[in-house]
Amino acid sequence: MEVNYFGVWHTLQTFEPRLIEQGSQCHVVVTGSENSIAVPAPLLGAYNASTHAVLGLTETFDRETPDFLDVSLLCPALVATNIAASVARIPD
Repeated sequence: MEVNYFGVWHTLQTFEPRLIEQGSQCHVVVTGSENSIAVPAPLLGAYNASTHAVLGLTETFDRETPDFLDVSLLCPALVATNIAASVARIPD
């Protein structure tokens, strides 16, 4: 939750007031996951929940902001990274 959800929340909280004050047409795109919309990853319930929470947060911000400020969610599929190897090296 700290990265997936709160990272997006802090981003929107930081930029929303500035963009509203600016008053011109603008668009914020935040990143979720394919798991945000439909594809639950087996054995990753907390991850699935956090990415789905990002979807809800994004849609809420989009509806609560003025019409000139659009908020969208980018939902990429699996991306080849070494994240699993990195997690294995985190000390207890």
